[in-house]
Formats: sequence, structure tokens, C-alpha cells
Amino acid sequence: MGIAEVTTTRLKEYYVYTLVHREQQKVFYVGKGQGERGHQHEKDAENLASDSSKISTINSIKVKGENVDVRVIGRFDNEDAAFAVESTLISWVYGFNNLTNSVHGHGADTVREIGDFCEVEGLDIPLRTRRSNGEYSDEMEREKLKNESVKRLKELRKYIESKINISFDEPMPKPKESPRWVRYTHTLNGVEVHIQCNSQLARFNVGINALSSQKQDLQRVTDICNYSDLDVKANGKYAILTSSARTREKETCLYYLKKILCEVNRATYLIDNKLN
Repeated sequence: MGIAEVTTTRLKEYYVYTLVHREQQKVFYVGKGQGERGHQHEKDAENLASDSSKISTINSIKVKGENVDVRVIGRFDNEDAAFAVESTLISWVYGFNNLTNSVHGHGADTVREIGDFCEVEGLDIPLRTRRSNGEYSDEMEREKLKNESVKRLKELRKYIESKINISFDEPMPKPKESPRWVRYTHTLNGVEVHIQCNSQLARFNVGINALSSQKQDLQRVTDICNYSDLDVKANGKYAILTSSARTREKETCLYYLKKILCEVNRATYLIDNKLN
């Protein structure tokens, strides 16, 4: 009887994994790693390496005599591919607020949030335009529209600052840009209040954004919406007034901006007094 030949398959270096509460079959963390990284979390929990939500969850499972499983979702030849899958799982598949991750992952700004089926500027496919001869000229058209939008938004900013005591995102020399939006922001009570112009529709829009993709900043937007007439979007990435609409009129934009400023200040007062 011959000796059985044992063959081993070389594993791809980078992988994306989940931590799963075995008894509940519930994923509570998504990560990207190499080597033994996926098993390091339980060791960190045993050594009380941190007081993070992830470590607390692991220890609460263990204290009940239950188990945490590490399950690899996929393996990849390069780190960029692993990062892309990790952030997609966190944002779109499981949902950031349903996990114990402290950040969304690399490149999460270009990944849709779970349950958000609205059009997302800078993510969804832009409409294409044609020249008179039928050829596509997207880049030329976008540049032209963007330049016009920057001009209109500067005029709006000047108008607003002449009417109320507010200043926008200095010392930046020009508005923050995305493929279809140009924007100015003003930081207020832990959120960004924005005025922006859609480069394709030439319409103004006002609302608030989270300062970052960190959980505490997303939660800040959500908390403000819970105590105001603002409507939270994309799990706290941004919020708008339910009654507001995109407009081409500077006066209408100012009206909605003033209302948003009042709503943010009122919500902050209520939140602070509740906590105290």
C-alpha cells in the first residue's frame, strides 16, 4: 500500500473575514488581514487589550460559555482588492451600525450604505451628453458645468454671508468638489452645514454632513435628526430637511439654510440638556 500523497494549495496572501457569534449565527465584525490576523481578536480580548465594542462583544459571548468563529469571506492577490471587499461588506452588506467596527474601511466614501436606495452624487452613473455630431464628450461637458456651478455657488455664498452672520469653509480657496456637486461647508455643533450646487441641474441644495465616517460623527448627525425636523440619510452620513427641495433661487436657499441652522441649534440644546 503506497503512502498517500498530500498536496497543499498556496493560499492567497490577503483575506477578508468576519467574526461570528456561533450560537446566534450573527456577524458582529468585518476585517481584512494576513496570516493569523483573524484569530488575534480573541487573544486581545483575553488580555483586555482595549475596551472597544468588538472586545466587549467577544468577552460577553465568552462569559456565557459560547463561541466566536472566524470565517474568511474571500482571499485576494493584493491588498487593494481586500480593502474594497471589506468596505463593501461593512457598508452595504452588513451595515456599519450593525457591526462593532470603529471605521467604515478604506474607500468607504464610494460605497453605498445598506438600505440607501436614493441617488448618491459621485457614486451613481452620471447621465451622458452628446455633441451635435453624436460623439460623447462627457469630460468637456462636466468641466463646463462644474465651472459654471462654482461661479453660481460663489455668488450664493457671497449673498448668504451678506445676509446672516456665517462663514464657509475657509481657508479653502474653492468649494469642495465631487463629480456632480460643488460645495461649501460651515462647521456647527459637531456637524457640517453645507450649501452646494448640482453641476448638471444647476440647482442649490442645503443640508448637514457628518464630520467624518467615524461612528461618533455619524451618530451625531442621527442624534440631531432625532431632535429636529431633519431627515437622516445613509445611516448618518448626511441629512436634509424633509420639506426642502433643490432650488435655483438664492432667497429660497437662504430660507432653508436659516431653518437648518435653527434646527441644529435647537437639537443641540435638547441633546445637551438631556445628557445633563
